[in-house]
Amino acid sequence: MIGLSLLSNQFMNDKPIQVFEYEKLYVDDRFTRKHFNKLVQYNDKNGSKFFTVGYNYIVFKQYVGVIQIGKLVIEILPKADSSFASQESAKSKWQTVLFQMLRFCKYIKLESLSSADLKIRSASLVDLYFESFIEEVESLIHRGLTKKYRNNEDNIKFLKGKLIFSKNISKNLIHQERFFTEHQVYDSDHLIHQIIKKGLRILTTISARPYIVSECQRLLMYFENVKDITVNENIFEKITLNRKTEHYQSALLLAKMIILNYSPDLMAGDNHILTILFDMNKLYEKYVFLLLKKWEDEFLINVLGQTNTPFWENKGIKPDIIIEPRNSSSKLKKIIVDTKWKILYDLTPSDVDLKQMYVYNMQLNAEKSILLYPKFQPDLEERKGVYRQSSIPSLSQHTHSCHLYFLDLFNEDEKLNKEVGKEFLTAI
Repeated sequence: MIGLSLLSNQFMNDKPIQVFEYEKLYVDDRFTRKHFNKLVQYNDKNGSKFFTVGYNYIVFKQYVGVIQIGKLVIEILPKADSSFASQESAKSKWQTVLFQMLRFCKYIKLESLSSADLKIRSASLVDLYFESFIEEVESLIHRGLTKKYRNNEDNIKFLKGKLIFSKNISKNLIHQERFFTEHQVYDSDHLIHQIIKKGLRILTTISARPYIVSECQRLLMYFENVKDITVNENIFEKITLNRKTEHYQSALLLAKMIILNYSPDLMAGDNHILTILFDMNKLYEKYVFLLLKKWEDEFLINVLGQTNTPFWENKGIKPDIIIEPRNSSSKLKKIIVDTKWKILYDLTPSDVDLKQMYVYNMQLNAEKSILLYPKFQPDLEERKGVYRQSSIPSLSQHTHSCHLYFLDLFNEDEKLNKEVGKEFLTAI
């Protein structure tokens, strides 16, 4: 019985802490004062962007994803109806939803891992990112690590390349059989592999999963002859992929996410922090955009993402989505769509949103704009409202409207509805 109790406690300690957007996380036995202080420091460093700090608690904002402090993993999930916020089933559902949205938007690969696999393994999202990186590196190794030419300085036994006289004199005054030269070497020790090696090393330090640490240590053997370097944001700007290296793109993106979001704790030693967070408003926007984009050919439309239109001086306006007919004779006219990741409890949008859509319609000559909310309230249906005609004669002929539409993200099985984009385009 003691053994079972210890095993149960170990399992509970391994499970991530799950919270929703805008939920409070209080200091307790798992989320300790050390974890709290580390998050406060991280938040201060980032201009209080990700959460609000209270007395012994953190209030998360609109960012979802994962935070790992030492071995503690905190998952911030998309908000659901507050009446379900305390239910474990709701957290499981929204963890899967977040995973599916990230995968659909190509923020995470792992095509071999289904939603069922996710539940069976009880993996956290941070583990999935680590596994995705490992899979990408594994694929590169199977394909064969790309070699590149690089300049190298070395003291060698034969003259090769350009002799560096000053160093040759200082180093080879006695060993005159040697030559200190600068010459080209064709090998795998180049910047791309140095970045990937750095990502693998970080995972061996921070992952709480022995199998992930073991896999990273195994993969590091293929990078034994690759230099260890310090990697910052500027390093990634130096990389230019070509035909021979374009297949490194996914691995580099994941390595960048891991390296740049990793903050080693130089003081405490064991409370390193890694954050992989997404603005839920932007994630929902991209998710809706891709849902609509896949039906372009069937509906003979063009679905455009944020396109800047000059507005005032050097400022512009950027609607989330513009839907345009491909054929000028089409009954469908230009439509502006603005995605809103918020719970609307009645059919009353904010004044700010209505004024924003008015400007979009006028500036982009659209007859209709749509405020597109997720459907969390089953009794809410579409609402149509027409803007008053302008008193300015030149604008008075422009009749236009703003509609409220609620996107039903789930099907009857409570899974993400992959046909919802088609349903929306049919309805409008």
